[in-house]
Amino acid sequence: MAPSIDHEKRLDEEKPLFVEEAYFSGARIGDAIDWCINRQDRDLHCLVEGNLTSTGKEVVFRGRILKVKKGVLTRRIAVLVEEDLRRRRVGELDKVLTVGGDGSTQDDVAATQITVQNYLKRNLSDDLYYDGRELQQAVKDLERMKGQEVACTVWGKRASDKLPIMIRGSIVGASTSPAPILPEGALEVRVESEGDTSAPKIYLVAQPQLLIGPRYNPNLTVIASKVYIVPYAWKQAPEYRDVLAARNLTVKVKGGKKL
Repeated sequence: MAPSIDHEKRLDEEKPLFVEEAYFSGARIGDAIDWCINRQDRDLHCLVEGNLTSTGKEVVFRGRILKVKKGVLTRRIAVLVEEDLRRRRVGELDKVLTVGGDGSTQDDVAATQITVQNYLKRNLSDDLYYDGRELQQAVKDLERMKGQEVACTVWGKRASDKLPIMIRGSIVGASTSPAPILPEGALEVRVESEGDTSAPKIYLVAQPQLLIGPRYNPNLTVIASKVYIVPYAWKQAPEYRDVLAARNLTVKVKGGKKL
């Protein structure tokens, strides 16, 4: 279903008045990444048109750029999907999609066209994205978040049968261990059960070069391809978590004035 006129009008009203835009074909994704790198401290968004590599179906979506990566073999933009603009929607899009150039087979989307937007304000978002092979960096970053509860969404394959799996929960552990090339990072994610009868499960989230060890349980191990982390401070102010309503409040500001 195409977006309604009212919906498009609302999006236009929410869009900042001053936006720097640039347009790139999928073949020029390297230039798009360079554009983003030069503005990496800004709030960057994008409109992506292309094909889902898993199905070959056309896809159009709008989102916020989480991370860009440009290397000898990898040219990738990770996007937090904010709006699905497909005319015919078959299934839900992942919350985070990786975008590669035209003809890419290693990313979620092979882009044919990318519009990148600089909202001309500093990026104050504290959410983080990692490719599956970057868990050792995730472990380092999590060291700075001690005392906070951290939500985590992981996309990958279950180690036991290699079938796709997505889990969402809170991080309860992070560690590194020796590996043949670089230290290997691993996360422990506590996932609440969907029913009321079964207990929560703790999954081991591992890098693709997983080394089998004493903690290894293939049924509760996810070989990660994408990891999305959101820190939040519920533990710092738990008394506010369950507030449903507040009445007859008096607020005193500087100068003695009461509101």
